[in-house]
Amino acid sequence: MEEQSQTPTAKKRIHLIDEVRGIVLISMIFFHAVYDIHYIYGGGFDWFGGLTQLYWQYSIGWVFVFIAGMSTQFSKNPLKRFTKLLVVALLISLVTFIAGVDTMVKFGVIHLLAACALFYSLFEPFLKKIPALPAALVLFIVFLICLHIPQGYIQLAPGIQLQLPVALYQYDLFAAFGFPSPSYVDSDYYPLLPYLFLYLSGMYCCIYFKKRGFPEFTKAKHSKILSTIGSHTLPIYLLHQPILIALFELLY
Repeated sequence: MEEQSQTPTAKKRIHLIDEVRGIVLISMIFFHAVYDIHYIYGGGFDWFGGLTQLYWQYSIGWVFVFIAGMSTQFSKNPLKRFTKLLVVALLISLVTFIAGVDTMVKFGVIHLLAACALFYSLFEPFLKKIPALPAALVLFIVFLICLHIPQGYIQLAPGIQLQLPVALYQYDLFAAFGFPSPSYVDSDYYPLLPYLFLYLSGMYCCIYFKKRGFPEFTKAKHSKILSTIGSHTLPIYLLHQPILIALFELLY
């Protein structure tokens, strides 16, 4: 969920990135609508929950984080991007704390993207020395292996888990890094581990295609609506949930 300045300019814009992001953003709005009705207002959708909710959430969050990593290669000022995302992240935490409609967002996807942007701005020269394609593939595999770090283990292979030290999961302070305490609660939890690996995988994927040249079909605009939505993701992301809550308050 990156701001408009993080994607290519009009002449160099990769419209397919905007269109994919637009599709996922629409999916996210429906996801949050169903979530609000089911958990906050008790309005039904008994099918929602469990693996259905988990995989739907994965389909949204994973794509956003991956594309955010790609977007680093279209931004001229990583520190400015970090500052903007940090301000938005703090605002989200403040508003969700004051509103009290659902659990406070302590380290959500915008917090994650701000932290990843800071990491990228600090280590950009070193990161760009690593071969892009192998790094993109390896980091995505590492992401999958480390997906369950917040649950206390690493999935080395199907049926083979490496349990992590319990001492890592004693303090809420470590939650941002992927080690939440048993009492930690967050309504939109995207910790640095494992999602930093996915972010960097997207970054290296974009570096690879920028060097080789993006395929022509990625530069064509297939849907003006989706492209427009995808290029204004951050304001839509910020506004959609308050609008949904206001609507459901009227309905329920």
